[in-house]
Amino acid sequence: MRELMDMDTLAQGLQGWGHPLRIRCLILLEHEHSPSELHKLLDGPSLGTVSYHVRMLRDYGLVVEARTAPRRGALEHYYRRTELAELLTTTLAPLLGLPPRRRNGKRAARELLDPATR
Repeated sequence: MRELMDMDTLAQGLQGWGHPLRIRCLILLEHEHSPSELHKLLDGPSLGTVSYHVRMLRDYGLVVEARTAPRRGALEHYYRRTELAELLTTTLAPLLGLPPRRRNGKRAARELLDPATR
């Protein structure tokens, strides 16, 4: 049986869901991405805005840095969802109208971003 979650941890994680852009980033972070990659996938908000919200997700305990890679003389940081984010995403998926997971446990990024493909 799953151990009960600390209420403070749960409350902090739920605060991370308080902005539509953070929700979209969390959905896309089903796969490991950098803020730069998320910026390209989201096609709208500036890179600075996306980076800010990814940092907020990290501060709320919903994403962790998975790895870094050299890119143009700097390091590109890649993030993935935490167990808390996975739990909340799975729980809230029906309310968000997310497509069901496929047999391999993944959703297509296009389906997540384009409601017309649902």
